[in-house]
Amino acid sequence: MTGYETVLASILGRLTAAPKTWADDIRRAHLTAPPKSAGRVVHLIDGEDAPDKGARRDCTQRDGAFSLALFVRSDLGVSAADPMKIEVMRRLAPDSAPYPDGVAVKPGRVVPSANLADNDAIRIDMDFTFCYPATDWTL
Repeated sequence: MTGYETVLASILGRLTAAPKTWADDIRRAHLTAPPKSAGRVVHLIDGEDAPDKGARRDCTQRDGAFSLALFVRSDLGVSAADPMKIEVMRRLAPDSAPYPDGVAVKPGRVVPSANLADNDAIRIDMDFTFCYPATDWTL
């Protein structure tokens, strides 16, 4: 398993840890729209994995990224996703549980959107970056 995969497995583990009452479906997915019958859904979406631009020439550090797409249906608009956003931040905070050695995760932008064709469909994209240790010629 690559370092990137190790970090994403850790993220998915944090999101799916008990209690799971904050979301109805949490999975690693790539742009798969949840069905209309779905409630609160979280998709973990892969991002980039690249050598750290400021790292030494021995490539001992890599930078990665991922996004979480939060889906909820509500007539309340994007504020309906607030409890989910708060729970994501709580679960991914480094003081909630340790990350693997040398891994640091940082929150990024949060982008809300509502589908005008489907009035009650809300999607919130939450971006994260992370760095992790690697050895020369490994991922």
